[in-house]
Amino acid sequence: PPIDNPLFGSAEQSPRMKNKDVVMLVDYNGIQKACPLKIMQGHEIVHDRFNGKPLAVTYCPLCASAVAFIPEVGGETVEFGVSGLLHNSDLVMYDHQTLSYWFQVGGEAIVGALTGARLYFAYGEAP
Repeated sequence: PPIDNPLFGSAEQSPRMKNKDVVMLVDYNGIQKACPLKIMQGHEIVHDRFNGKPLAVTYCPLCASAVAFIPEVGGETVEFGVSGLLHNSDLVMYDHQTLSYWFQVGGEAIVGALTGARLYFAYGEAP
């Protein structure tokens, strides 16, 4: 399942982190956080907040694509789950609100009520 309330600390504080661990660095809205890929491989989605702004951090273990999205559609925040499905060999997420399926690497709804809707990729400052 996705991680809904992630805990972050320094690498030195974590007994599980090693210097050689590969991480996904997310730099958004004035905050930097590192998501260890060994954790992302098992959960694929992390719902987090960066200075109060929601963010969906996603990872597909099959194709090694890592993408962070602003999880908003039509001004409403959406929360994602892992469907267990693939599209073009990439993770398919679903939103809890409409159960629409989303193509992870493109940030686009491909099946369901939100088909054609797109998520904004997160980088820099929050809009």
